[in-house]
Amino acid sequence: MRRGASPAGAIRRRHCLAVVARELGFRGWPHAVQVLSGTGTTDAGTLLYPRRCGAHINIWCASYDQAKRIRARHGGFLLGYKHQYLVVDDDYMTTLGVDPDDPDLDMIGRDWVGPSDAVARARLYGRVIDASIGL
Repeated sequence: MRRGASPAGAIRRRHCLAVVARELGFRGWPHAVQVLSGTGTTDAGTLLYPRRCGAHINIWCASYDQAKRIRARHGGFLLGYKHQYLVVDDDYMTTLGVDPDDPDLDMIGRDWVGPSDAVARARLYGRVIDASIGL
């Protein structure tokens, strides 16, 4: 910052986007864009496992294939967390901020990591973000 300049003048859009992304559980804005658009990353960030969901009992898996088999056998919803996968129940989804009967969940095949419909997943991400920021 140059001498005599206002601190507010030093704030850039990219700084704000980076802060928002980190608050939502991503490494930064580029990582958030990759995860939310479903392109170019195997790290899902932490958005789908916020603190408020920590009290739920979930099935954790190291591989997507294992989580997919478990979800197919037992039901629930397959979510990503960093480089891991979890299968959760209706109560978890409600705490996350998504109605477990939301038609978009069926449209993605109840699989957030490998969705059948990327547009439906984008709408679901919007609901989770709204719940995360209190809208």
